[in-house]
Amino acid sequence: MLRKCTIMLALGLLLAAPVSAREYFDGTMLVSPQVFVLDYQGSVLSIHTEVPYNEIVRSTIVLEGANGMTITPSYTTVDSRGNLVAKFTSDDVTRIVEVPTTGLTLTGYFIDNGSFTLRATIRVQ
Repeated sequence: MLRKCTIMLALGLLLAAPVSAREYFDGTMLVSPQVFVLDYQGSVLSIHTEVPYNEIVRSTIVLEGANGMTITPSYTTVDSRGNLVAKFTSDDVTRIVEVPTTGLTLTGYFIDNGSFTLRATIRVQ
């Protein structure tokens, strides 16, 4: 009987423990265009993810590029599967990329205080 009570107590404490904040790490994100042309004006860089749009705090989204420089999206939207798509202006992107390639890191927070980190490398001309 004592053993059964101990197991039940341990199970109860385990279930009552707070859930740790989730972290979403994905090795890739889809970046369009795959080649960013510095001299082309009017281009928008789009990043498509598998992060659920309705679970994120959109104001926390940041794109980091060369030398740790960061920019925020000009706007975000949801794709047909309910996932985040972030759009960045060419003027902003030009400030964080370098020829011939630049690694990009998209980060942000979930409403439940977890975070996501996505990475991709693009060519720059």
